[in-house]
Amino acid sequence: MEPQQNQSPGQQPTASTDNDLRAEFASLQRLFIGLLIANLFIGGALGLFLLRQLFATNRRAVELSRYVENYRTNAQPQVQLLVTSLQAFAKTNTDFNSILAKYNLLQTSTQTQAVTTPTAPARRR
Repeated sequence: MEPQQNQSPGQQPTASTDNDLRAEFASLQRLFIGLLIANLFIGGALGLFLLRQLFATNRRAVELSRYVENYRTNAQPQVQLLVTSLQAFAKTNTDFNSILAKYNLLQTSTQTQAVTTPTAPARRR
């Protein structure tokens, strides 16, 4: 762009300055539109990535909830039966009490009165 000449405030810019300004404005407008389009593509790509991550996370959550449900219905009762059997064995063999005490499985008189299994928290959907 050419340096501006000394002009008084009331004078109109010259034709070459006016054309230069129009050309620069058109160039900036094209640049701005290009950046908007690039931003649109980047935003769309980010949205697709986040959507894919959401689906993957939901699949993992469903898989883990099945695993937890399987544990609650199959493994937990078996573990509880094993602990009960070990506690019954410890009643007849007092030497085994030290092993149960080591793993905090020794049944006290307060535990025998109220033996409950923990309940699952309500599911949120």
